[in-house]
Amino acid sequence: MTLIRLTVVVLSLLLPGMGHTAVPDGPFFYGRISDSSGPVAGAMITFYHGDPVHSLTVFADDEGRYLTPALSWSEGYDMRVRRVGWRDARQQGLGTNDQGTRVDVTLNRVENFAETAAVLPGNYWMQLVLEQFEDDELKYEFKQQCTYSHQQGTPVTRLNRSREQWQEVILD
Repeated sequence: MTLIRLTVVVLSLLLPGMGHTAVPDGPFFYGRISDSSGPVAGAMITFYHGDPVHSLTVFADDEGRYLTPALSWSEGYDMRVRRVGWRDARQQGLGTNDQGTRVDVTLNRVENFAETAAVLPGNYWMQLVLEQFEDDELKYEFKQQCTYSHQQGTPVTRLNRSREQWQEVILD
């Protein structure tokens, strides 16, 4: 059995249900994202390469598995794995080949909700507010009026600031 055929067999067993029936035609990465209690579904895995930076992002399936398409280069990749509620994980200087390189990552859960809240997108918080409205017409008006002027919140807009500091931000 050739090495490529063996790789196809291993990947077909390792990555069922991912929509990939064959090994990518070129260098690629694959693996599993998990934490201490099991797979981390929906983890975002981004590979960065070069200057200017080229990036490719894939997402982990329900079993924490991921598979990149064929990549343009075989070495010099940095990898970041992130999922809200877990700490980011990074690896640098990764290389791969036409048989693929397995990179498994174990994430650590964020225990302090304030840390998680700091990175939640503005639409998460907006949805919590909208759920409080019983009147659909009033909810619609609120959404329209707020989003005409304000972008959804980011960590920059969530800082505690004095009145003077806000005036400086708004007027600059």
